[in-house]
Amino acid sequence: MSKVAPIPAAAEETTDVLLLKFESGSFGLQGEGITTITFADTADRPAATAWLKQRLALVAASNPWLCGTIVKEPQHGSLYALRYPSTVASVDQIFAEPEVQLPADATYVELVAAVKKSGATLPIGKTLFQTRQPISKLTVVPSAGGLVVVFSVSHMVSNGGTYMQILNMLASQSSPITALSPVRKQECYDKIPEVVGKTQHAYMMGDIGSIFNALGKLMCGTKPVPHCFLVDDAALKVAREQASASFGASCSANDVLTSGFANAVKPRLLNMACDFKGRIDGLTTSDAGNYHLGLYFDPQGYAQPGGIRSAIKSAAPMSRAALPGCCEGTFCKTAIITSWAGFIGLNVLGCTQTMHVPCADIASVLVKALDGTAIVFNPRPGKVAILCCVKGVEPSELRASMPLGDALDPKLWPVV
Repeated sequence: MSKVAPIPAAAEETTDVLLLKFESGSFGLQGEGITTITFADTADRPAATAWLKQRLALVAASNPWLCGTIVKEPQHGSLYALRYPSTVASVDQIFAEPEVQLPADATYVELVAAVKKSGATLPIGKTLFQTRQPISKLTVVPSAGGLVVVFSVSHMVSNGGTYMQILNMLASQSSPITALSPVRKQECYDKIPEVVGKTQHAYMMGDIGSIFNALGKLMCGTKPVPHCFLVDDAALKVAREQASASFGASCSANDVLTSGFANAVKPRLLNMACDFKGRIDGLTTSDAGNYHLGLYFDPQGYAQPGGIRSAIKSAAPMSRAALPGCCEGTFCKTAIITSWAGFIGLNVLGCTQTMHVPCADIASVLVKALDGTAIVFNPRPGKVAILCCVKGVEPSELRASMPLGDALDPKLWPVV
């Protein structure tokens, strides 16, 4: 059994914030960090790197919890806690500038492996707790003609929405730096199961069939294959217009992509991640933390973009899925889609962003335990792309179901 690293003697005043029950459970302890990779050209890499470190110091001054660590002591009861300094004297512990360069001719799988090997990504929450590593890390890696910015935050303390808010503060000199509250609101989170659907929530949190389903795919399932495409703006416009006309109300780009991805993978259950900040009274975008969960859709629920829109706009319960029985649930197809959109782009003096991508490890437990995983994101300002890690689904099938253009980068995602 791994030993927990001793807590160093406090050299300054610290604050402990109890994490949510959800964050203190298997989700937080087994979830890997949220990480993205941003490529940029620059003629003055040292100056750009110095600016990013200075910017990190400014963001951490307003959000000292970024320098925190995960602890669990008797006074915390059954929960884990985030311990962070009241003031941030230095960001050296959460900033890195390794000498190694990432491979220039790598595929996406090789790139992700190289980023992980460099130490730029954060491990699962349990490992962070055991090693007393900080819960965030900004790494600037040199590249031919520029630099690569890797930002990683523990999923134990942050969801995608909170992550993107911090990343925008770090990456853009025009983005205002604001303080996000790390104080958890358990009473607000307790409302989420009813909003999602109590039956669907119970299934998601531990149905025996879904557990065996995931274990079977982890032990005996095939390896997911990543594909990444730009969304074709003109085709998306047409798809939205057609979906809106059929539904009788405006459908979003996310509705179109979610329905299209699911129709390509054909899961018995689709899990669509949903952030409830701003959707539940008492929660706002100023609240840091994992106030999210998934909405379930069955084939009838995800068949049309209007089905996705209907769920999002409806009163509780929002899920649109008849759940499988134990036997069917053990062997059926499952998939998840989430949005990491919202990145406004790298806006650092002297830098030109060339690409921004999620750092998704196809060997991770979550990706391997599913038949399909999709991440919607902004590869460049004003552009949308979708990363699909799928089993037994050809690129042509993804193209047929979604308004897609070319591969985002044929070198990173070769069609095999």
